[in-house]
Amino acid sequence: MFRLLTQRPHELIEPSIKDESPVPGWILIWSLILIKLFIGGAILFFFNAEESLVFVIGTHWMAPAAIVALLLPLGIFWGRLWRMRLRREELQRAEWYVEKSSKR
Repeated sequence: MFRLLTQRPHELIEPSIKDESPVPGWILIWSLILIKLFIGGAILFFFNAEESLVFVIGTHWMAPAAIVALLLPLGIFWGRLWRMRLRREELQRAEWYVEKSSKR
């Protein structure tokens, strides 16, 4: 009772930022992917016909497109970072006459 009276109002309502974790978001994403794969596999297994394959492709085409759309900016970022590091190493060698590093 006394602890509630001594706390500030924003501490009672807002959770601490330090307590937040990205794990629940990843659990949600992976569970949705697994459900999508399970439903597609069940349709193909129980309705073994050409029409079921067309149905699965027609209803599941957005999932790979969404994965590519989410991973493409990340790949572009890492590619540009890699190119920038190579360029920086080249400029450093040219300016300071530093030998090639054996890290790579």
